Amino acid sequence: MLQREKLESLLAVNLYKGINPKSWHGAARAILEDEFIPKNRPLKAIWDPQEEDYKIDSSMREGRPHTSPDGQCAICLGNTTAILMENGTTDTPFINLNLFPMRYPEGTLVETYKGFKAPVDYIVGGSFLQWHTTEHKEIHQLTYEQYLNNLLQLAEFENCLGERIDFNGLSYQAFVDIFKNVGKNAGRSIPHGHHQFQFSNIRSPKIRRDIESLLDAGEAFIDYTENINKNLKVLEYDRAIAYSLYKSSVPFEIVVSPKQSVERIKDMDNDTLRDLAMAIVDVSRGLYHLMPEERLNFAYNACFHTGLGIGKMYVRFKPKSQIYAGSEELDVHILQKSPQTCADMFRQKLPLIKGMHPDEYKLEPEMA
Repeated sequence: MLQREKLESLLAVNLYKGINPKSWHGAARAILEDEFIPKNRPLKAIWDPQEEDYKIDSSMREGRPHTSPDGQCAICLGNTTAILMENGTTDTPFINLNLFPMRYPEGTLVETYKGFKAPVDYIVGGSFLQWHTTEHKEIHQLTYEQYLNNLLQLAEFENCLGERIDFNGLSYQAFVDIFKNVGKNAGRSIPHGHHQFQFSNIRSPKIRRDIESLLDAGEAFIDYTENINKNLKVLEYDRAIAYSLYKSSVPFEIVVSPKQSVERIKDMDNDTLRDLAMAIVDVSRGLYHLMPEERLNFAYNACFHTGLGIGKMYVRFKPKSQIYAGSEELDVHILQKSPQTCADMFRQKLPLIKGMHPDEYKLEPEMA
C-alpha cells in the first residue's frame, strides 16, 4: 500500500515547481519538466491509410519497469512520477504522469505514404495513469464506492484538462481515451490496478467508427446492440446495463453502458455513475469466476468508448479468451462459444458475484 506520507511527497513535486497541474497547460508543463519522461517520449508515428489507424513508435516502453528490483510493487513503494490529483482519503484513487507516454505535449511527427494525407501532422497530448486506490488492488477487489470514486475523479480530471489543445499556432479539438489492462496476457505491466488516460488531438479509430455508424444508421451503435438482442442481458441496474455482445469476436465479450444517452463520463450525474461503477465491478468479478473455470488466464482489456458525437458511451470488456489464428488475422472471426452461451454462463455466476465480499477476492484467481 502507498503510504499517505509518500503520497503527499509526490503531490508536492509540482507545488515546488509552481505548477498547477489541474489544467492542460499545467499538466503539459509537469510532463515536460519531469526528469525522465522527455527521454521516453514517442519517436514518431505512421498513419496507415489502408487500416486508417496510427502506428506509434514508442520503443522506450519495452524497457519500462514491471516491479522494483526486489520484486515489490513500485507504486506501493512510491517509486513513481508526480501525482496530479487525489481525493484526500485513506484509500484514495490518484492520477499521475505516465513515465513512458504514448502522447507528448511537444508533438510526435506523423508520417504517411506518398500521396496520402494523415488527419493530423503531429500527435499532441499527454499520457496519464489513474491508480484505483493506494491499496494494492484491482477492480474486482474494490467496493462499489471505491470504484465510483474512480469515475468521479476521471470526470473531474477530464473537466480540468478542457476541450482544446494548442500546438504550433493551431488549436485542436481534444479527445480522451480511457482503458485498462488486467493480466499479463492483456498487456498489464504493473499489477497495481489502474486506468490509462490519454488526452490528445487524435480520435481513436474504433471510436471514430462508432460515430460513423451513428451517422449512417441514425442510431447510436450501443443502442442498436441493446435493441437487437435483449436476451443477452447479464446484469441490470436502475441506470446501467451489461450484456454479452451479439457481435463478439471472442467468448465472454461484454459491454456495459448507461441507460441514458450520455456521451462522456463528465456529463453523467452521480446516480448514473454509481450504477455504471457497480456494473463495471460486477462484470470484472464475473470474468474472475468464469475464466479460470474455462482454463483461461484471468486477462482482459476494458476500453471506454466515449466522446462527443458517439451518441451514447459504453465500456467494452474484451477477454483474452481465444487465440487469434490466421482466420482472425484476416478479420474472419471463428467463435468457439456463442454470445448466448456466454450470457447463460455469466448469469449462472450471479449468486457468486453478489454473494462474495470484496475482501474475499484475490488479485489473481486460481485456475481450476
